[in-house]
Amino acid sequence: MLYTKQKAGALVQKALNKGIIKRKPCEVCSELKVDGHHEDYSDPLGITWLCRKHHRIWHVENGSPKAKEIDNIPKGFLKDLQDDLVENLQREGFSSKDINIIFNKQLVL
Repeated sequence: MLYTKQKAGALVQKALNKGIIKRKPCEVCSELKVDGHHEDYSDPLGITWLCRKHHRIWHVENGSPKAKEIDNIPKGFLKDLQDDLVENLQREGFSSKDINIIFNKQLVL
């Protein structure tokens, strides 16, 4: 099954709430305030715990999880998704320079 980022995140939250999984410290620096990072949304509970700083660094260095069925997604949808991502990155405090680095490294639409 192909999960979206939102669906995978919701499943992680449910698993946390039910005690199926437990939040762990950042695997890089041991910070306790962490995000669950998915390398593959088709494995929604296969997460790596990373603090916000190391989560951002991971994505700058490695790109974003890619949907296995990306060819089935209409091009207009991908452009809208890119626009939404830029808006979210700006809200998170990324500079235009950082956003350009991210897109030049991992996304070509």
